[in-house]
Amino acid sequence: KNQPKSDPEAEQLELLSKSWSIATVSLDGENVLQHFSGFQLSVNSNYTYTSNSDIIERQPNPWLTSGTFEFAKNNNGDVDINKVIRDGSLPINIAINGEELTLSFTFDEATHSGTGRINGVSGNWVMTFN
Repeated sequence: KNQPKSDPEAEQLELLSKSWSIATVSLDGENVLQHFSGFQLSVNSNYTYTSNSDIIERQPNPWLTSGTFEFAKNNNGDVDINKVIRDGSLPINIAINGEELTLSFTFDEATHSGTGRINGVSGNWVMTFN
């Protein structure tokens, strides 16, 4: 019998789709976890996300309270399941290792000013959730 063709995007979306609690946060290598106490990110299977970024002590921060994402495409047009484009403009590298999600991205205020975030968020972010 033929096995159904695997769908890496659907499988990755299923792994991503849950409510994640912040575990570690760094900005340009500096631990800033204390400013993200209680932060949660919920990823939904309809390519949307919600977060409680409005409760975060550090304002501004690099997350909106809701938005959309899509998987990135590589140069030959194939889906890259290890990268998403958030809110149409921000590339985020993703890694899922068991029950841990790692997001890494470079936030550039000039590039992403449309998100309403203005000060103190530019740089290289690494966030882990579980």
